Amino acid sequence: MTASSTSIMRQLKDARILVTDDDPSIRAVIQDMLQSQGAIVETAGNGAEALSRVASFAPDLVILDVMMPGETGFEIAKKAKELPLSEGSSTSPRILMLTALSSIDALPEGMDAGADDFLSKPFRHLELLNRAAGLIRTKRTMDRLALLLESREKVAGTIVHDLRTPLAAILMNATVLSRFIGEADAPIVDDVLQAAREISGLLDDMLLAARAEASELVVHRAPVSIRSLLEAAATRASRAAGTDELSIVTRLPDTGATEFSFPLDEKLLIRVLDNLLGNAIKYAGEPGSQVTLEARLGDDGLLISVTDEGPGIPEEWRTSIFERYTRIESGGSGFGIGLAFCKDVIEAHSGRIWVEEGPSGGAAFKILCPVDEA
Repeated sequence: MTASSTSIMRQLKDARILVTDDDPSIRAVIQDMLQSQGAIVETAGNGAEALSRVASFAPDLVILDVMMPGETGFEIAKKAKELPLSEGSSTSPRILMLTALSSIDALPEGMDAGADDFLSKPFRHLELLNRAAGLIRTKRTMDRLALLLESREKVAGTIVHDLRTPLAAILMNATVLSRFIGEADAPIVDDVLQAAREISGLLDDMLLAARAEASELVVHRAPVSIRSLLEAAATRASRAAGTDELSIVTRLPDTGATEFSFPLDEKLLIRVLDNLLGNAIKYAGEPGSQVTLEARLGDDGLLISVTDEGPGIPEEWRTSIFERYTRIESGGSGFGIGLAFCKDVIEAHSGRIWVEEGPSGGAAFKILCPVDEA
């Protein structure tokens, strides 16, 4: 037995594979091939039967003919990918499409339907076994990664909850202590309180980010006064900055007597604005610089921007900084999970967030929440 044959058998042993083809002879040939390698194989002759088998058999791999009477293989593949995951499975089954069409012709529609690989008819037996083994290996790897991610998020959630109790004690005792100390020592306690509040905010972000990654972030929309939202955020940011050498300017459209409101999850948007303003303050630039918080309502929806006069974000980083745990160093610190959390919240509002160069060369973070999703 060759090394290649041994590898194929190792991957296919005990793999659960569903073979779907309207030709009984082709089903039988493929079934015999796979069973000879130790796979557990079931077959289906049409789309309805295949979808029923996917739900009950929970295959790791579906080998699916494109051209069948009734529903095509593309339609079946799309429905199979949309079925709820079976118990014990962390990812949907891989799909190998068998087609007499040109692979180039079939590729766009097949990829849109969720196909993972293609094999043209007539095929060589060894080629089918190799493709099947590769997809099984991918499925098992994805399942392991999904389980690791789930475990990591559970651990992160536990750590966040466990840290809340001692942090609450620090905040409470520092607040009490501030009432009994003299003016000379007051800045020390203020620093402790500020640091504790920052840690509390970070823990909130971590918990919400974990919920977002697990698709558990729930948005509760209600009409929010944009003027009140921005002015309160600017006040918090000014207090956090703790210096007269940085100004925070709020700009709102002139709506006259009309209240400027928009349906949002106010608590989540507060966290987003605090994150963006915190970053803007951190990278604001030279003393005397300005951070601008602006909102306007246009045809596309509500646009909020946070602009600083700092060094800006290099163009090659303007997408990746919104990925979780990505950091770019600037003056000894980085963005961490904050921007990833902001992205999760805005996307939960069916909006988008991006960064571009500001008028003074700094960073201009933009948030757009569309009207039709409001």
